[in-house]
Amino acid sequence: MLIKRLGLVLLCLSLLALPTPAGAQEARLEFRQWAISATATSQYGESSWSAMQAAGEPDSFGCGDYLTAWASETSTGQDQLTLMYAQPVVPTGIRILQTYNPGAITGVELILADGSGTVAIPDSADPGTECGEAWHLDVPADIAPVNGVILTLDQTITGGWNEIDAVELIGTVAVGDPVELWASNAYATSQYGNTSWSALQVTGRADTPECGDNRTAWASESSTGQDSLTALFPYAVIASQVDIYQTYNPGAITGVDLILLDGSQAPLENSADPGTECPGVFSLNITEQQPVIGIVIHVDQTSLNDWNEIDAVKITGTLSGEWLRQWAATAEATSAYGEVEYGAMQATGRPDATECGDSSRAWASESSTGQDQLTVTFGTPVIPAEVTVYQTYAPGAITGIEFVLADGSGTVPVPDSADPNTDCPDVFRLPVPDGFAPVNGVIISVDQTITESWNEIDAVELAGQPVFE
Repeated sequence: MLIKRLGLVLLCLSLLALPTPAGAQEARLEFRQWAISATATSQYGESSWSAMQAAGEPDSFGCGDYLTAWASETSTGQDQLTLMYAQPVVPTGIRILQTYNPGAITGVELILADGSGTVAIPDSADPGTECGEAWHLDVPADIAPVNGVILTLDQTITGGWNEIDAVELIGTVAVGDPVELWASNAYATSQYGNTSWSALQVTGRADTPECGDNRTAWASESSTGQDSLTALFPYAVIASQVDIYQTYNPGAITGVDLILLDGSQAPLENSADPGTECPGVFSLNITEQQPVIGIVIHVDQTSLNDWNEIDAVKITGTLSGEWLRQWAATAEATSAYGEVEYGAMQATGRPDATECGDSSRAWASESSTGQDQLTVTFGTPVIPAEVTVYQTYAPGAITGIEFVLADGSGTVPVPDSADPNTDCPDVFRLPVPDGFAPVNGVIISVDQTITESWNEIDAVELAGQPVFE
């Protein structure tokens, strides 16, 4: 199974509410998001190479002409690509993934969330990004909240299509702000596949619009299984509503539990599905005024005698600021098999190489028997509670994990942090003992003489209590 270590392992932290003292600067958390919609002055196709191919998470890996990226109508077009985002943020950066002929972007503008216009970012022409790599553009301070990005391109510069796969907007959100969050991680007591129909298909925005048996939704191993699906959110939220998107045979949900800060579960009353339409959204109101970090969905498919597939889970409420789960934002390694494919940056973001096998979407060291280190960094310092490492080839070489202290004073090893498990793929969930200072990085040491093959790592997640200045 892709995710073997079931049961959410969380430290019982003594977390306090985080009010903002009078006169103090409000507490803010980094918020990273992919576009929910996109339009362009032209596009090569209505579906393939359309503007909407630039919305959502990256799905065009490497350098090349991909129909899963946006391309303009002509190879020398002077065009604009406009991307919109669900959550208004005070912007700090933009990350643009260009997958073919980078170099045509002549400027970037931000769309103000209040509808009052746009703000141009100075010196925002592409300085010469390598094909297949992400271009990170810093945003000047003191820009009002934004919810959109406009890219202007002049492809006469490149003489060929400058294709864009995804654009990430990075900013901050204040504690207490209203938010709508999609699950960022998920696991289940069983799943039909390691990629298709896996628990990870529940993460991110709903992407299965039709009723039917779709591999982009979670399905349990058995069509009559009694299973639990756990969906985790990137931030703790004082929740008012949870929405469960069902795309095949709704009606098997027997109950929903809230996962609280200390890892305990609180059952929601009257949370059995009375009969949602297909496809449909089963919505539950939440009256408890306490931070929620995830939900557990219980299904009993014996009554249906068929799979009840779930595509996505969304929670609505206000940001509490007491818990944060985040994927690595940057990465470097002592060696890598390639600059882009198998490069250290392949270990950033959510898992995208979840099958067991040699994948260029995961980091691999230069040598199959190398003794190497992978260092990943995160946007927000936290008092750590849990580290999760997704290994997709030859697990068993991790000999230890260290934390990078957020104050720059050095590193601290995590006791008993070797992973001898050789099941592939492997999700190594490491609970962190109490007493660590704030951290913003993780160092993973591997000794591949143990496995005599590349131990490839696809993603790293850090969870804990955010730290505010």
